[in-house]
Order: sequence, then structure tokens, then C-alpha cells
Amino acid sequence: MLGSQFPDLFLVAEANRRVVGYVVAAVGLNERKIGPNNCVSTLDGDPSQGTLYSMAVLYTYRRLGIGRGLMQNLVSALKRRGVKGVLLYVRSSNVAAHALYQSFGFRDSDMVERYYPDNREDATVMTTDI
Repeated sequence: MLGSQFPDLFLVAEANRRVVGYVVAAVGLNERKIGPNNCVSTLDGDPSQGTLYSMAVLYTYRRLGIGRGLMQNLVSALKRRGVKGVLLYVRSSNVAAHALYQSFGFRDSDMVERYYPDNREDATVMTTDI
């Protein structure tokens, strides 16, 4: 869904004609809580706010600058859309992701307990101005 609505915010990294990483974001994403640990997202929020929805790099391709490159291109695309601030959720245990996001100016702004359904891990909410 997000890739079709925001094709310029769905970026893919390839190596040897193989997808090795991606990042996807949305603009104007509005999350409403529908329970203590659940929310629903709609696209009727502030158009100057972006949300980094998902990012991943294959394990064997990590620490090669692929995530940094994806983030640089994503920030550029968000700026072209007039976005002024970005929000993301990251697993509290994901030290490498925290460091990457901090290098782009993201700072911890909140925590959501038991956010991830697979293991009920907490999420750190991070935000930045761009």
C-alpha cells in the first residue's frame, strides 16, 4: 500500500541484481490508539511530517554503508516533498539502528511498551527535524 502511494519513498538497494536492503516511508501518517498497545494508521495527518515505516538490510550486507545510503536518499526525497520532521519506531534492543538514526539527528522522544507483536519488545520512538 505505502509503496504505491509513495513510490518515491520506497527505496531499494541492490547488489548483483539482488535486493539487499530497502526503506519505506510515508507522509501525513496519522496513528490513533485503539487499545493500550494497538493503533490504526491513516493518511490524513500533517503533510509536513514523515514517518519512516520500515527499513532492513540483509545481514551479510550490513556495515557496508547500505543503510546509510538508503537513509540519505530517503531524507532527500522527504525534503523534496516539503517534509519538516520525521518519526520512527525502533526496537529498543537494536543498538546498530539507534546509532544509525542518531547519526541523522534522530533523538529518543518516547517509548511504547510491548510494541512489537512477535516478542512484545518495547519500541523507542525517535524524531528529528530535517
